[in-house]
Amino acid sequence: MKFFYLFAVFFTFTTLNLAQKIIKDKASVSNESTVVQTLASQENTETGDSYQLLRGDKELQLEFGTSPFNPSNFAGPKEFDVYGRHLYMANFRVGRVIGTKKNVTYQYLFGATPFAVFTKNEVANPAYVSPTATPNVAPTKRENTFGFGIQPVNFRFIFLARNRLKPYAQVGAGVLFTNKAIPVPRSKPFNLTGDYGGGLQYFISPKRAINFGYRYFHISNGNIGGKINNPGFNANVFSVTYSFFWE
Repeated sequence: MKFFYLFAVFFTFTTLNLAQKIIKDKASVSNESTVVQTLASQENTETGDSYQLLRGDKELQLEFGTSPFNPSNFAGPKEFDVYGRHLYMANFRVGRVIGTKKNVTYQYLFGATPFAVFTKNEVANPAYVSPTATPNVAPTKRENTFGFGIQPVNFRFIFLARNRLKPYAQVGAGVLFTNKAIPVPRSKPFNLTGDYGGGLQYFISPKRAINFGYRYFHISNGNIGGKINNPGFNANVFSVTYSFFWE
């Protein structure tokens, strides 16, 4: 019986020591796993995985664009009538990521242009009456024209989804309202807009990016009032955009 008690004490002591050792080993393995996960997360950040936009991510864009020169005009008669103007515009867009497939991210954007100015726009001269009544007065004159608009349809395709520097392509359409007819006096102050282009998006942090882009920007009234009143206007718009992302 004495031997049995001694064996029971020995077995209990040995079991407790073994249990403590197992607990310590499990804690050590758990700590090592946490360290590995942290290192993997840091590695993903360094390799660019943290810069991939996820389905449902939202974006706010603040953009300034300018058109220092006009491209060849593809719409309407007398293309030379719309030359000589410069366009400056401020835009903002709110977007949502649709998803990513085969390293291409798809995004929808709703845009607005609270401020646009066309310098040297050709407008009717109120001092002009007729060739006989005011022979020395020009029928038109050049002055700045201001406008605003919305672009409810915009889609962006972002390539190299996991990279910090991403090229992208973009298309959009909307409407533009101006305080005077554009691009020529016989046209209308209401126009449709369409654009396409692309650029580079660089992430300065996982939730902030700067974009450098180009858009071929077209303005046309859709032949409202007849084709002769719709010469159209095109602009090479170069832009800088700052982006904020959140989930």
